[in-house]
Amino acid sequence: MHAQTSEDLLDATLVAARFATDSGARIELVDAIEMLGFDRAELEAELAEEIADGLI
Repeated sequence: MHAQTSEDLLDATLVAARFATDSGARIELVDAIEMLGFDRAELEAELAEEIADGLI
């Protein structure tokens, strides 16, 4: 099988699997951040500090 055809088949399989298992439920980013135990303001401050320090 041609490499591109094989990649296309894998991509199509992934899309089909995601489509079949997607409940349609979505969550807001801020809610996900909080669910993971983080605080958005703290993350934004940390990012700003790293940018100011030239780390990013």
